[in-house]
Amino acid sequence: MTTDELGPELTGERTALTAAEALSICDHILGEPARRRHLFAWLRAPGAAADEWLPVDGYYPGNKLVVVWHATPEAKDRIYSELVPAHGFRLLELTPRALGRDPREAEARLRARIDELGPAPPRAREAQPRESAVAKAVSSLAPQPHEGRTAAAAPTVEVAPLGAGFGAVLGVILLAILLAEVYLGVAVVGFGHGQPLLAIAFALDAGARALGTTAAGHAGLRDWTWLCALGGSPLVATFASYQRQGAVAVEPVPLAGVISLLAMAMAALGGLVALASG
Repeated sequence: MTTDELGPELTGERTALTAAEALSICDHILGEPARRRHLFAWLRAPGAAADEWLPVDGYYPGNKLVVVWHATPEAKDRIYSELVPAHGFRLLELTPRALGRDPREAEARLRARIDELGPAPPRAREAQPRESAVAKAVSSLAPQPHEGRTAAAAPTVEVAPLGAGFGAVLGVILLAILLAEVYLGVAVVGFGHGQPLLAIAFALDAGARALGTTAAGHAGLRDWTWLCALGGSPLVATFASYQRQGAVAVEPVPLAGVISLLAMAMAALGGLVALASG
């Protein structure tokens, strides 16, 4: 029996590169690591729920390049082909057959394919959402890069505006909640009763609440803006850590998630201290 009759599974020969191997080669060619399984808030199938995003296999923000691996033809392939270039990104669609099984040959083919893409296409003009005063104030709390230092590129997320009326109502309600939490939680319950840990917990919760609400608004998720504004740290942590399609990659979600976890930990510690001292 010859090796051809045995087949690639038994002879140890590979039939084609995997998606992970192709992305590793792209990392080398482009000089930056891809953001694997990245989510764009605008990349959804028609009629999909607000949090049912379509992931891309690789996203290179510095090169404005999106990589999609098509193992088999699917109906959603057309969505990638239409929406990704429309938002100003180059789209590199790959298949196992197109790259072959030899890594060196695959690298040469990938270099040629990337060169053929040319510069990034102009992004389709869209109405920009009006940012409320509260959102602007919250955004100013996020850490800014030092002058002269290049900041890491953040995921570009283009979303449909929630509307000026919605933003105004949400901003007023959020501001009222934050003022009440700072006064009642920090001043009265915390420092007023000699519980500094609880005061810190309430202050952190206010920050997490504001950042989580802002992030949900940036992602165009109307329901989550209300949940984060009204529910505070527990729901902000839920929003930051998990959605149906995985982790949310919209700024300032990472910061909101960290602060919400700190707030809950500090609240638990402060509660234990209060019980012990009482």
